[in-house]
Amino acid sequence: MAAGICQPQILKPAKWSTSASAGNAKVGDEIDLIFKATIDKDWYLYSSDFDPNCGPMVTTFTFKPNKGYALVGKIIPVNPFPTR
Repeated sequence: MAAGICQPQILKPAKWSTSASAGNAKVGDEIDLIFKATIDKDWYLYSSDFDPNCGPMVTTFTFKPNKGYALVGKIIPVNPFPTR
């Protein structure tokens, strides 16, 4: 009976925001996409350059193919080990 009353909670301990390095990009311009995560207290997010062989699941990004852009380079972690 308790299972019918209790609603499962979907945890979302990381909130993401995005921005671009240039506001008015033109065709052919190369810009940086900036992804920023705000992480709830007592939660961790492992950087994309963390060794996945150490155990935790690293952060990954998936981009849907689109004729409007081309990916150049790789994800570059900035301050992947901040102090609290």
